[in-house]
Amino acid sequence: MFKKTLGAIGLLMLSCTANAGLITTNYMADVNAVYNSTTVSVGDSVSWSVTYDEDSISSHMYKDGLDGIAGTADDQIDWTNNCAIGCQFRADVVYSNLNILPVLLQEILATSGALRDYQNQNRSDVYINAYNAEFYEFTADSIAFEFNIFTNSAYGQLSIQTYLENGYVGSKTVRFNNIRTANIDVPEPSTLAIFALGMFGLASRKFKKNNL
Repeated sequence: MFKKTLGAIGLLMLSCTANAGLITTNYMADVNAVYNSTTVSVGDSVSWSVTYDEDSISSHMYKDGLDGIAGTADDQIDWTNNCAIGCQFRADVVYSNLNILPVLLQEILATSGALRDYQNQNRSDVYINAYNAEFYEFTADSIAFEFNIFTNSAYGQLSIQTYLENGYVGSKTVRFNNIRTANIDVPEPSTLAIFALGMFGLASRKFKKNNL
């Protein structure tokens, strides 16, 4: 179940458009504060990557399809959130290489038991406000997390919530600074391959909702 949960995060793809504006940003940072975790320490490195359409002006909330699983081919757009006053950028994103997330999830599961699917909506997006603060959000099935990178990338925070079979919510928070980024353009021939791979991987992980 734990591997399936990580697979959902790694492959969840909420925008199926092949667009030449795709770009991947790789992040690295240093942990400077930890809350509710004994497996992550101050001084550890945190890294993650996001792929998005740099020409986008909107993001989406999706409703799970008949299979009840986030990120599969039968999901439907529930609503669209457009860039408005105070918004510089908004887009759906694909997350990858979140090195600290499996550690935090494993810690939660080791002490709290199985996860439960608590909702039928899912999202994976980024919003940048007028002050250059970045807000990355992810919600799917039994897990929700967000990265906040505050103005001028001086510092940031990762918060994760998991919804547990016993009805409780498990949460962890990690703060970080010394944020470094690198942008990589996604070549046009690779665009379809990336998104096709995501859909193929998600389609192959069919399992019953109550096993989450």
